[in-house]
Amino acid sequence: MGRLAAEVKRAAAEVGVEVTEATQAVCQQLRQSLLHRFTDGLQAWPSWIWEHTHDEYATRCPDGWRAVGDFTPNGSVTMLFDPSDDDSMIVFRSGEDVVRVLSECYGFEVYFTDQQGSFLLIHNHHDCLVACGTAKQWTQERYPLVPC
Repeated sequence: MGRLAAEVKRAAAEVGVEVTEATQAVCQQLRQSLLHRFTDGLQAWPSWIWEHTHDEYATRCPDGWRAVGDFTPNGSVTMLFDPSDDDSMIVFRSGEDVVRVLSECYGFEVYFTDQQGSFLLIHNHHDCLVACGTAKQWTQERYPLVPC
């Protein structure tokens, strides 16, 4: 477990939210699935995946990480990070739980998906909210375009 996962687990315990850490095998499989689905053929996860996504919607949104609280297909949400910071993945029961936990954490770049990898929601260090897959249209309808 890396430092960001430790911070998330600390905050989760503080607010009484149950989280689980994905196995390394699941992490590797899900990262590859996201690369395949949302980038143009990348084989390895780059430091800033949002610079390589295709068919995305991106808008400046300082609290963009809160979007996952309202966008929760299939219930559970998997949180992941830039692997150079932390290669862990944390699984939450809902996006609402994610918001409760992140509200107690210091700021960091964070990515969200589901277990199927059907969407990718990113809140990066430029305060941009980037949405791919099933999250794209939903985000376009709720967050006005402000260039990043």
